[in-house]
Amino acid sequence: MRHVRQSLRRALELALPRTRFLVRGPASGHAVALTFDDGPHPEITPQLLDLLAAHALRATFFVIGREAARYPALVARMVAEGHAVGHHSFTHSEPATTTADTLIEELQSTNDSLWPAAGILPTIMRPPKGQLSLGKLVRLLTKGYRVVLWSVDPKDYALTSAAPLVTWARETRFRAGDVILLHDVQPHCLAAIPVLAARLQTLALHTVPLGAWLPTGLVGPGVSATGMLPS
Repeated sequence: MRHVRQSLRRALELALPRTRFLVRGPASGHAVALTFDDGPHPEITPQLLDLLAAHALRATFFVIGREAARYPALVARMVAEGHAVGHHSFTHSEPATTTADTLIEELQSTNDSLWPAAGILPTIMRPPKGQLSLGKLVRLLTKGYRVVLWSVDPKDYALTSAAPLVTWARETRFRAGDVILLHDVQPHCLAAIPVLAARLQTLALHTVPLGAWLPTGLVGPGVSATGMLPS
């Protein structure tokens, strides 16, 4: 099953434009995208934002709407500090039991939290577990969402200590265009950030929020808060 999903992902990556279905960014530049899923977390996310600022790293946060509603000040801080924010559903429900209608409703519920928190209506989304049926993908693209997956995954969610993640950050040969997946509900990412920053500098790479590669969302007082997205 995993092989089938990987084959389908590759086929979609080749068939769809990068502005609608992103797995990797452009290899011609000197940038990678550092992304964090599942937050915001009341304790880990503030520490992570401090570290990102200290090391001049900019990231993209794919937030769970339910958590964004609980901690709106953290979402506002993400935007204020130059990071991008995207959708990761409202509840992180199991993909196999979540219908396309429910997924769209969850994104609207998340918009209802993100607009008052930070004045944003994101157009980028990462499906829970990176899993989408064809029907869900069509609905998302029709609604104007841009689906973002990843190309580098150290599986930090499965680690019991920070040591393997620090080793990964120190030894991985990152390439321009990489989309790196981490989770800001996992404390291990905090120890890895300074090492990752040093490694990227050694490789002459810098981080960009996904807005550098594709439209990420609607921002500003002139934007309607209806949740309608561009086609």
